[in-house]
Amino acid sequence: MTPELVDLLCANATVWVPTLVIGEAVRNMGSPQVNGWLDRLPAMVRLAAGSGVTVLAGTDAGMVPHGLIADEVRLLLAAGVPADVALARRGPPATIWGAPASWRVRPPISCCTPRTRAPVQRCSPVRC
Repeated sequence: MTPELVDLLCANATVWVPTLVIGEAVRNMGSPQVNGWLDRLPAMVRLAAGSGVTVLAGTDAGMVPHGLIADEVRLLLAAGVPADVALARRGPPATIWGAPASWRVRPPISCCTPRTRAPVQRCSPVRC
C-alpha cells in the first residue's frame, strides 16, 4: 500500500480490510519486498482511516486460526485507527450491518474471546 493507493481508495469510496493479524504469517514467507510492505502497513492503515477510507476489521481466517478478530481490532488501534472506526461503530459499516442506532453513539459494547469461548462481558471500546 502506498499513499497514492490510499488516495485511490478514498476517491473510489473503497472499503479496505487490511487484515493486520496475518502479518507475521505473511512475513514468515520470506519476501524482502513483502516484508517492507508489512513494515509500512500500519502507517498506511492510519493514513487511510484519517483520509476517510472505510477501514474494517477482518482476519482472513485460514492464514491464522479462527477467532482473532479482537486481536485485529487491537492492531488497528495500535496503528492509530480511532476506536469507533476499528469497531465499525460509526457510519456506513454499522448501517450496512443493520446495527442498532444506539451502537453508533458510544455505549458499552459486548465483547468476547471466541478462542477461549469466554463468557460475553460488558466493556468499553478502548478495552476491546
